[in-house]
Amino acid sequence: FGVILTQLVTDYCRFLAVQAQNDVNAVPECPAELQRHWSSIGQSMLTLFYAITNGLAWSEAVDPLRSVSVLAVGFVICYIIISVFTLLNVVTGVFVNTAIERASADKDIAALKAFQKRKEQIRVLENAFETLDHGHTNKLQLQDIEGAIGLETVGAFLESLDISTDDIRMLFTLIDADKSG
Repeated sequence: FGVILTQLVTDYCRFLAVQAQNDVNAVPECPAELQRHWSSIGQSMLTLFYAITNGLAWSEAVDPLRSVSVLAVGFVICYIIISVFTLLNVVTGVFVNTAIERASADKDIAALKAFQKRKEQIRVLENAFETLDHGHTNKLQLQDIEGAIGLETVGAFLESLDISTDDIRMLFTLIDADKSG
């Protein structure tokens, strides 16, 4: 953009000098406003940088270009629009990326908590079965389970698994595949 704008301004200044002196070899002389902001590629780039970083009012940079051409004004406006939208796109990308990372971390934490909860439930269930197995035979009778339902810890554990104490007989029947009781 800086190169294009400098070229447009230089051509305009040459046109003014040729017209004023009626000499094709006349040395271009730019008006002070154009000279200050658009006299070289470096100065043009600095002016564009100032325009997008609020170091220079856009109108102060664009107004002298109105005498050069509508095309020059259009280039500055396009540059500012592209720069602003690029910056907004980067900022939006950072926010979206951060949100995605946090959502992923939340899912990982939820999965870890569910795994830990399940592990704790298995541990409590194993302890409950060890408590119910009075003879250490690794076998439970329906009477042992019905007696244990009255214990506060076993009843609370079954409720935490969404198993009603009323359904315990049906559960035992389902588990007791060989019908040995």
